[in-house]
Amino acid sequence: MPKGGMYERIAERAAQGDFTLVEPMDYMILGHLNDEGTMFANAYQLAHTATQLSRDVFSSAITPQVIGPRMNSLKTQGLVVGVKVPGNLGKNAYQRTMTGKKIYEDWSRKNGNQPQQERSPDQS
Repeated sequence: MPKGGMYERIAERAAQGDFTLVEPMDYMILGHLNDEGTMFANAYQLAHTATQLSRDVFSSAITPQVIGPRMNSLKTQGLVVGVKVPGNLGKNAYQRTMTGKKIYEDWSRKNGNQPQQERSPDQS
């Protein structure tokens, strides 16, 4: 986590339950990420990079260069964690924490949406 300045203030506010989020972008990211500890084939953690989020969530309309700093902010607030996965060439990959999941679910319900992870398989 970057020390000092803006990130330090964001972390202090988050510790008090006052999260600094960009709506709807950050919520869309939180809704797409796998929960912390999710594994693929019980071999490695299933996570997403900023490049994957750009492509899969925003159809490349929002670039990885914009998403990367948002991921740093979400990580500083304890809403996502960085994980290393094989084959991502040193790029950061992310999963959401339980706090991130709760924040997303609360926002989703408040906005009349059904949280993604609660959808039945036949819903899109």
